[in-house]
Amino acid sequence: MVLGKTFRVWKKSQPRSVLLECKTIPGSLLFESGAIAVLTPEETEHVKKQYSKVVDAHACLGVLNVNLGNRHVKYLFLVTGVSSVGRLYASEIQRITDIFTLFLEDSVDPDYVSEVRKLLCSGTFYFTSQGNVSESAAMSSTDFEGDLVDLSLSAQNRYQGHSLDERFIWNRNLHYVPLQYGVDTARWLVRISCGSVEVRTVYAGSSKAKVTIMSRLSCSRAGTRFNVRGVDDYGEVANFVETEQAISFQKTLISFVQLRGSIPLFWEQPGFQTGAHKVKMSRGFEACRPAFRRHVDGLRSRYGSQLYISLLNIKEGEALLSTALQDQVKDYGLDKSDLDIVTFDYHHQCRGGSQEKLTSVLLRDVGAHLNRHGYFTYVDGKVKNLQQGVIRTNCMDCLDRTNAVQTFLGLQVLKETTLALLSMPSTGMISFS
Repeated sequence: MVLGKTFRVWKKSQPRSVLLECKTIPGSLLFESGAIAVLTPEETEHVKKQYSKVVDAHACLGVLNVNLGNRHVKYLFLVTGVSSVGRLYASEIQRITDIFTLFLEDSVDPDYVSEVRKLLCSGTFYFTSQGNVSESAAMSSTDFEGDLVDLSLSAQNRYQGHSLDERFIWNRNLHYVPLQYGVDTARWLVRISCGSVEVRTVYAGSSKAKVTIMSRLSCSRAGTRFNVRGVDDYGEVANFVETEQAISFQKTLISFVQLRGSIPLFWEQPGFQTGAHKVKMSRGFEACRPAFRRHVDGLRSRYGSQLYISLLNIKEGEALLSTALQDQVKDYGLDKSDLDIVTFDYHHQCRGGSQEKLTSVLLRDVGAHLNRHGYFTYVDGKVKNLQQGVIRTNCMDCLDRTNAVQTFLGLQVLKETTLALLSMPSTGMISFS
């Protein structure tokens, strides 16, 4: 169901002032002279006669503060077009299709944010039409119909009481200005995530299950292919994506998470001709070590043990990168059950489109790790099992080869989780022969 337009924007020219109302929130927000004031319903009715309507909107993203060097200008961002992805429990997931921006300064709008609007309208940004995790924790329903969803959180984090994951909230900077003026951003603003969301309802006789695949792209090291690669000094990598597949059936929910991301070393591919880029290490082994360890430590704190699957070629330029990654994993010194790497030259092993080696070679090598990691299981309102580790897959760009392998692994886990759902109670662990 497409979300209705509950927000309305008003403005006046002298002095330049903007009024934001929402049908579900008493009062309004007044934007004037670079400040924001929260007005009561009585104050809103008193001043509104001086204003003229500008636009109706589905949601408000916040205020973007643009630094022009010698001064700052502010824009109000509103969602004016959405398409419904589907209903997940008590939340409607909306894809953004159109954005309206309103210049908040007392001058002619030079439209500094046209490229930002274009990005937000690309069809890869989502938000939920209601709720947050703190409200969800108060819900007592054990069949999930009353639960509210935060798109930044996996099911495991949500049901362990985490409030949000800032890595996957792309408009967090737009919340800063309203927060400075005491605006309750949880009520007035939405949080948006970038990636992909698919929700399907599967029927089996009179019973139904909800199936979700959600990929969350991190905003911590964003950038385009060839321009942003590898790791930075904070341990953040380009194209880092958390992909979660989840099934809920009656009073049981099962979730499994995989990761992908650029190889966490300092490297690049100079040049402009696609296909002819040669890999170049921009830092040596010792200089890469601190950032690599920060990356591993960050993932360990969030996901537990890690298995890297490197799909790079064992010949030519990619071999340099593959060897450097293996050396860093070995140098870290953890037990293989906590940090390990499996190399699988995808182009060589799957020549001609054959997928047989994925089962006979790759699954044989990673099966024990999958079994140890397990998956998240939530039954009758209680956490039964936690996913104890994660598989991090990468090729050069974390695209085609990574897609194929993550799909393969996801299907293997899907078989196990479906069997577990049909034969609950379950231990929640995977047994690969």
